[in-house]
Amino acid sequence: SNALKHTRINGKVEIELDGYLRVVNDGSISDVKKVLEKFGKESGEHGGFGLGLYMVKKITDFYKFKFNISSDSKKVEVKIFFV
Repeated sequence: SNALKHTRINGKVEIELDGYLRVVNDGSISDVKKVLEKFGKESGEHGGFGLGLYMVKKITDFYKFKFNISSDSKKVEVKIFFV
């Protein structure tokens, strides 16, 4: 739901599952570290509590899955490797 909520108007979300989960949306994150913190949000513009990516990171750490998030000015990509 985060990918949909934070994509640009008329943007798209891509989801891929092939030994990993990859979610890409048309958006950007200026401070990746901040959005991985508990209650970390870049703005209040989209609502929410700032817990989505924080919880994903905690779960991936618990199960020792590899987690990667990257962003440029056009796209945000989150990848979780289940190996």
